[in-house]
Amino acid sequence: MDLRRGGIILLTWFALCLAVSATTGPLGIASAQNCTAENGPFGLGTTIHCEVTNLSATAMATLKMSIVISEPGRSVPWLRAGQLGTDPTNGPEVMDIPGGIEPGEMVPVTFTVLQRLSDRAEPKGLVVAVTVVAAEDAHGSDIGGADAVEARGDVVTAIARAIERCWIVDPGSASANVVLGVRLVVGADGRAKADSIEQTSAKGGDETAIRVAFERARRSILRCAQIANGLPIGDGGRLVELIFDPVTGVRR
Repeated sequence: MDLRRGGIILLTWFALCLAVSATTGPLGIASAQNCTAENGPFGLGTTIHCEVTNLSATAMATLKMSIVISEPGRSVPWLRAGQLGTDPTNGPEVMDIPGGIEPGEMVPVTFTVLQRLSDRAEPKGLVVAVTVVAAEDAHGSDIGGADAVEARGDVVTAIARAIERCWIVDPGSASANVVLGVRLVVGADGRAKADSIEQTSAKGGDETAIRVAFERARRSILRCAQIANGLPIGDGGRLVELIFDPVTGVRR
């Protein structure tokens, strides 16, 4: 390979801004906006830049994030990072914030994930969606997770947040515009009963988009397994009604 030619290609790639962000954030914990991405130094990993706003009432010391980089018109994203799945090592990207983020404060953050964007990805027009799935305060306590909500006695909100950590939205797809109402029954063992999951409402898409959005919501509920682990469900189980909103997250 001609090293001079390779150097020109690498510098050109670094110079291109790869994306404009979608804004996401679970249940008002935090929002990540104006996100962009580029291949990391020497082509190692992918570096992501975002503006993160703390929407909670507690200063954030650590962020836990998931990332999806997609392209309108393509069904499969170019990159996923920090997604929860069957592999227990595939958890959220964790970033400590020097000085933290005070309530209401917006702070620019930069971090690098191990995955590298494909050379086939079109630099212009990509969408970088960063979701703050959880956060910790200066003492390491969970600000946005189910434990913090359970302490306030809000069982349904705790279930919503547990499900949201397993919910994946593909920005740029038609299903990403659909807001769903979903009803399910959580058994005494803390697991959702698969045959109880049903759609109660939908808006923002055609029949196909709604069907895809519901299937993604259903899979997220089942993927999370014990979505009410440790919560006071009761021997008879609990009927839960939730809204799946790609902008504001899963809520009661």
